[in-house]
Amino acid sequence: MKVLVTGGTGFVGAHTVAALLDAGHEVRVLARRPERVVSTIGALGVDVATVDVAEGDMTDADAVARAVKGVDAVIHSAAVVAALDRRQAERSVDTNVDGTRIVIDAAVAEGCDPIVHVSSIAAVFTPSVEVVTADLPLMTAADNPYTRSKALADQVARDRQSAGRPVTIVYPGGVIGPPVGNVCGDAAEGFASILRIGFLVLSEGGINVIDVRDLAAVLVATLTPGRGPRRYMAGGTLVPMSEIIATFRRATGKRIPAVRAPGSVYRGLGATLDAMRRVVAFNSPFTAEGMQLLTLAKDTDDSAVHDDLGISYRPATDTLTDALRGLYAAGRVTARQAGNLAR
Repeated sequence: MKVLVTGGTGFVGAHTVAALLDAGHEVRVLARRPERVVSTIGALGVDVATVDVAEGDMTDADAVARAVKGVDAVIHSAAVVAALDRRQAERSVDTNVDGTRIVIDAAVAEGCDPIVHVSSIAAVFTPSVEVVTADLPLMTAADNPYTRSKALADQVARDRQSAGRPVTIVYPGGVIGPPVGNVCGDAAEGFASILRIGFLVLSEGGINVIDVRDLAAVLVATLTPGRGPRRYMAGGTLVPMSEIIATFRRATGKRIPAVRAPGSVYRGLGATLDAMRRVVAFNSPFTAEGMQLLTLAKDTDDSAVHDDLGISYRPATDTLTDALRGLYAAGRVTARQAGNLAR
């Protein structure tokens, strides 16, 4: 099967390209900056000469139409990460939604089957449920631009599903694992902050960890034509904060003190910093959405991934350790901060 991957030079996309090639598929990548194919996909040991590169942006309808020409299936993993400036972040919502509409509709017109849209657990997460599933209502009215952009883009995909189009939606949790060149993924950046600071403020809750290699395997496994609209929750394993700090200590050999604080403190801090970012742009792992996902994390129903697609997840502690090791390899933390990981 010939597969177009949007976002193929990103963290998820590059690992997906590698998994597709390993599975015997032909791959075309839509890339705004074709030179990044070498530094990202090539960094995973892929012979980039085997990757067909189509230059263009997901919001450029003509470029997308050329990119889907002659492919059998599409995996849409491209997304603009919300900027720090609130006004730019709001514009990223329109970009992600328009890009998703353009890519899916072009793939439909070309007769691709399936068309796989990579969404996020954030698009459907609500703390009022006990288990997060792939069929929950979308958080299209969320205040956070990233959450709203994922939910609104997801709405485009669900609308095409309602029309009977062969669209498959996958909802990953916190995607973590080995870096792609110097790209470690958003979740790992929070880990880097912990290693730099040297301590962790603990709370209730945890992180839904999905290894980027397992997510890539899930996406490849969806590539069966003729099955119609489908949705898969790929939240991964819910890892309590206590186990996360224990993994940090084992991996680094460092004491890494942990200070306990209630989840309400985290959520209040995230909301406060979100309000401040509306006035002054600055970077911080503390956002209202992120702190809600962290402190009120729920199990996810990934049964369809296991039963329908036949995918089993590797141990979450292995994923976390690989991510921590990757932060040092990518230069995100110093040898002193990485401890045993630097040896």
